[in-house]
Formats: sequence, structure tokens, C-alpha cells
Amino acid sequence: MKKKTILLTGLVAVSIALAGCGEKQEVQKAEPATTTEVSQANTQDKEQPTTPKKSGPWTYIEGFHWEDNYKGLKTEINRAVISNELEITDQQGQLKKVSGIGFNFVLHNTTEGKFTTYPDQAVLVTSTGEQIETPYRRATKSIGGEIDKGVTKEGNVTYILERGNADKIKWIKLTWWAHQGPETKLDSPTKEYEIELKIPQ
Repeated sequence: MKKKTILLTGLVAVSIALAGCGEKQEVQKAEPATTTEVSQANTQDKEQPTTPKKSGPWTYIEGFHWEDNYKGLKTEINRAVISNELEITDQQGQLKKVSGIGFNFVLHNTTEGKFTTYPDQAVLVTSTGEQIETPYRRATKSIGGEIDKGVTKEGNVTYILERGNADKIKWIKLTWWAHQGPETKLDSPTKEYEIELKIPQ
């Protein structure tokens, strides 16, 4: 059974921009570097901090991953992003900056039957004291419902944080459910996912 959702106005872009370019250059013979030069270069590399990967207002959380296999329904969270600089339009049509967190889900039915699941309606709890019942629909792909045999679904699930401070979150908990069979088979055994994941700092 699908939960009621609350439509919010505004638009948050949750996407990955990949670009690359190359150009042929003339090869020139160079003198080998001295031991001192190599040592200095290695020291400089170690001292430089790693820059977090970004896409627009989003910062990627490195090392974030979770996966599960429920009777042949494979569920994976392979990416998480946070931001304190999202711009959305409120109900009065005014632009405002908010904080958010998003997750990329991949669902794959490896069986010959159907599954029903709603990770795109998962309840989010954060270490900063928030419990958000409904994802932000304008930036969440509808990947829930029935998943037929051999089908793979992938999409982002995004939450707006009322208290902000996305960068202060140390752990999150997500809760949703799944069962074998079509959506109408309400007597089928149900699995409740309640996963708690650390946010690498």
C-alpha cells in the first residue's frame, strides 16, 4: 500500500556531471628529476588535503555503501550526498536556501516472480535529531511499487533537513519495507528494513 506523499514546490537537481577532454601534445625529452626534487614533490602531495567531490551544491560522502539480498531482491545504496546550499521555491514563490541529504538506490529483482517495495518512501532519522517521514518529491525518483522479474530500478531519494547542518550528521537511519509478490498480495510475509549507517567524517 502506498503511503500518502506531500508535494513540495521547488526543484533540487541531484545529478552527476562527468566531463573529460584530451589534447595531443608534442613530447619533449626532459632531464631526470633529482632525488631532492622527488622528495620535495612527495612531501607536497602528502600535505595537500583531499578535496571532497562535488556536483553543483552537493558534496559526495566518500566510502558510503550498503547492500542487501532479500530472497532474490537485491537492494543497494551506492552513493550519498549532502548540501547546505540547496535553493528551492517555497509555497509563497520565494527562493530560499535549505539543507538536504540524498541517497542513490539500485533495486534488482533476480527471481522469476514479483516483489513490492518502497524505498522511495523511507522514513529518515538523523543523528542531529530529525525524523523526516516523506522524501522531497521534486528531487526523488519513483522507484517503489511492484518490481517484475529481471527488472532493475535506480533513482535518487532526497530529504530536506528542517534543522540544517547536513555536514554535522554522523549517522542516519532509514526504514521501509518489502514483500514478495504483487502489491495486492497483502498476506505475503513482509520484511521491514531498518538500517543505521555511519556518515564518514
